[in-house]
Amino acid sequence: MSPRAQDTARPGRSPTSVWAEFCAVTAARLYRAVLLTLAAAAVVPSLFGWHTYVVQSGSMEPRISVGDVVHTRSLAPEVSPEPGRIYAFADPSRSDGHVLLHRIIGFDDDGPADGPHDGTWTSQGDANPDPDITPVPREAFLGRATLMAPWVGSPVVWFRSAAWAPLLLWMVLTALAFGLARRRLADDPPGLVAAVRSLRRSPEDDDSDPPDPPHGGTGRSIALVCLTLLALAVATTVVGSVPGNADARFSRSSPHPGNKWTASSDFRHPYVRAVDLNTPAGFWLLDESSGTTTLKSRFASLGDGTVYGSTTTQPATGGAIPGAHLKFTGKAGYAVLGGAVGSLLGLSAVSVELWFRTTRTSTPQQLAGLQINATSATANAAFPSLQVDASGRIREGILTSLISPAGKAYDDGEWHHVVLTMGAGVAGFLRPLVIYVDGASVASGNSGASLEVVSAARWRIGAGGYDAATATSHQSEAHIDAVSAYGVILSASQVKTHWCAARPTASNCL
Repeated sequence: MSPRAQDTARPGRSPTSVWAEFCAVTAARLYRAVLLTLAAAAVVPSLFGWHTYVVQSGSMEPRISVGDVVHTRSLAPEVSPEPGRIYAFADPSRSDGHVLLHRIIGFDDDGPADGPHDGTWTSQGDANPDPDITPVPREAFLGRATLMAPWVGSPVVWFRSAAWAPLLLWMVLTALAFGLARRRLADDPPGLVAAVRSLRRSPEDDDSDPPDPPHGGTGRSIALVCLTLLALAVATTVVGSVPGNADARFSRSSPHPGNKWTASSDFRHPYVRAVDLNTPAGFWLLDESSGTTTLKSRFASLGDGTVYGSTTTQPATGGAIPGAHLKFTGKAGYAVLGGAVGSLLGLSAVSVELWFRTTRTSTPQQLAGLQINATSATANAAFPSLQVDASGRIREGILTSLISPAGKAYDDGEWHHVVLTMGAGVAGFLRPLVIYVDGASVASGNSGASLEVVSAARWRIGAGGYDAATATSHQSEAHIDAVSAYGVILSASQVKTHWCAARPTASNCL
């Protein structure tokens, strides 16, 4: 049996040196495997027609960082860019072919209500505090971000920016690592590793030590590193018909969490992703262009919504969630979201969630509620109903005294996240309700009567009736964004998760 199978090292070698050699070679082999895998992920998709970009700046951090390689797939002519996703497009503020890799956050002007949007779009880097100034026309879009390989494009960034010191250091260290990875271990480290290997070795194995690697290994390793760098450069500059680097102006870092290896579905805005995970019956982002009357739902259970009356759609300049939103103007402006609740009828639980901002007026501001004859301007209210009262406090407006504490007004012109939940009831008993604002519970209590959700009622935002009054009696001048409705109670932890996904630096999220 060989000395290695007996857990002994060759004469003159200490166990410490054997373990050091083993760890160094193993680490080098692991580095080599990871680097070659990432290099393959950066190059191979381009062979199938995908466009490849090496990210040059930090405007999309931390989701996409400098040195990441992003692959995009071309858009068919009939496909419109979708708000919330990341696209590569020619920078509309420049004429030199410079490419931006930014998130599309909304539409900028009118488009057909029943077909693809054919106007312009608003873009923004996740790490930038404000949207990009110049709208993006349809012809500027080069592709949608679909796959990302982290870090592997860093050598290309260093080369293009003439950062020779880190490039040379990386090449030298990588060459040494590749050379070390080719080295055969002369001795097994004492202990478990040698025992495992001895179980795999037959008695007939040759007892002689394996030969040392031939001379020239380091040279071949340097050549392999150079070829890897060359392949990355070729893939990101030659393959495809578009420039191989993507850039944008960097303003400040963003606290949004993100994985470093990401597929297309993970490019959703963090808030949208958090809400999606709880599978609402309806989720209306309200990102449609001005003049569009159909409001698309991300979930089909309740269906799409419709805009009625004096309502305008505005671009999101510092809005709650990137994208457009609805601004309601007085008594006649409202929108009906989805069809009749139907499956939510009777004593089932319900929740409604939205973002709003408004300024103080002399009358209550209707935000959302279940309405009977919801499409009519004189619709009567059903239960429940969510409002901002004349003093800026949040309340449930139907047959309850549920209201947020005095001393805190929410009609301050800032965006606020509000959720109203109503628990399942038992005939003859009251219904438990909770109001959350900005991720925290601000009011809880019971309904003033044993009420059931009316099956024909539909969710309605903007102007609406309450206390058995007609809808025309109660206006709304609020801005409303990202409405979702559920047939279950959202828990306190789910509400906070949604809030913190959109506002991770809020004091109750740190």
